[in-house]
Amino acid sequence: MILLGKQLKIVLVGDARVGKSSWLSQQLEGFYEPEYTPTNGYNSERLDCLTNIGLAQTMIWDISGSNSTAQDRAKWMEDCDAAIIMVDLADRASIENTVSWYKEIISSQKQTLLPVVICSYKAYEKSDKRAIDPAEISWSDELGNTPFFYNISRDINVKPNRMLFNKDIMKPIGWILEQLTGETDVDANFGYVPSRDASPPRPVWPDGISPELAEAASRTLEDDDEENL
Repeated sequence: MILLGKQLKIVLVGDARVGKSSWLSQQLEGFYEPEYTPTNGYNSERLDCLTNIGLAQTMIWDISGSNSTAQDRAKWMEDCDAAIIMVDLADRASIENTVSWYKEIISSQKQTLLPVVICSYKAYEKSDKRAIDPAEISWSDELGNTPFFYNISRDINVKPNRMLFNKDIMKPIGWILEQLTGETDVDANFGYVPSRDASPPRPVWPDGISPELAEAASRTLEDDDEENL
């Protein structure tokens, strides 16, 4: 079963160099890419994951945080189902700019009840004086009850082509799916992330997934691959 019966559009925004593309790259490739390459405009990638309530098909729109794209961002954000605002705990300006990003997201939509989550991807040790303690951040009231997930890149030194990712990195997606489906305790910490290769490896489902659900999800992925040929 495909959740909500469609592919979800999730926009990924935030200041330049906060780790948006690195977060997406880790999802797709299974490892952290330390080299910084600025996004030109936007980059969209399909990200599918098997949750405990069904298969979630998402298209992540990684939108450049450069000021040069400001006039085009509204049309790139149009008709999205949810949004992720990325910040860097060592960059105070990126935290202060969350309100501007939030307003920009909402103003680009026809609806205002849009799931928005704030994340910090880059992990810092407690002894690192560059980083702000998340507990000390005073978020603006204009952000409402927008949740904040921090240090979601813990244990990023994973091997390339690994199929199962660290527990924290998918929490934002899990929260978004809870808001969109009305379900609680959605576990999106595991699943199949399609490779960019022409013939992706067959997914390895974790323990606890019923054979019926795994078979249905695999069949859906195979059908989609055939349609894309």
